[in-house]
Amino acid sequence: LYPLQQVVNFTGNTLPTVWNDYGNEVQSPAGYVAASHAVFVPGTGLELKGYPDSVSGNVGGVTGGSGDIWGSGSTDAVDNGVASSGGFDVCFSMSAGNWQDVHLVIISWPSDNVWGEGENDFFEGNPQSLGINVHEIGSNPATNVYQGSWPSALATGIHDISARWDPTNGYRFYLDGTLVNSAPISSSVKAPTTSHHLSIQMQDTSESSTSTETATIYWVASYGYN
Repeated sequence: LYPLQQVVNFTGNTLPTVWNDYGNEVQSPAGYVAASHAVFVPGTGLELKGYPDSVSGNVGGVTGGSGDIWGSGSTDAVDNGVASSGGFDVCFSMSAGNWQDVHLVIISWPSDNVWGEGENDFFEGNPQSLGINVHEIGSNPATNVYQGSWPSALATGIHDISARWDPTNGYRFYLDGTLVNSAPISSSVKAPTTSHHLSIQMQDTSESSTSTETATIYWVASYGYN
């Protein structure tokens, strides 16, 4: 059902050109991201770092690194994202310890940046909170029409999380190749009809964390739909 389209490997010697950092900007519901907090380590991966600094004007607030993979824009369709149905894999790890209110968010996001066309946060949280949130496609995109969680094994070590969706099977979520959650199509759960790309954010949702966290991205892949 889901043919492999593209793999981007962050464990090589150079940062793939398909990674587009957000730069410096405020995040919602709170927090700030900075280009300097997304650090490519040759041979290791792309590290998204959260640590207290004053770059946002809030001393003690944690700034996180964030960015898009395969870019964004109306031309971001079959070759650069997923046309509508399909999915993504992300292989990553999270540093140990209490992340407080710092969240890593791995998102399937509308390529034209129209929120109501579907936001699938197939990972949202940290080692203490391993969440999944599928947002409404329609007039109330802030509403979660499905919420789930990942098994506790995801909190430690390196893992591959996978999201797949289509208008027949709904949404399915896999940890290291094993199905762990599903959200069937219903009156509220709908599949996207527009192209999506992969976005990754790391932010302090309360701007109060005093610790340092790191999420390391090793590789990502995109899948189409037949």
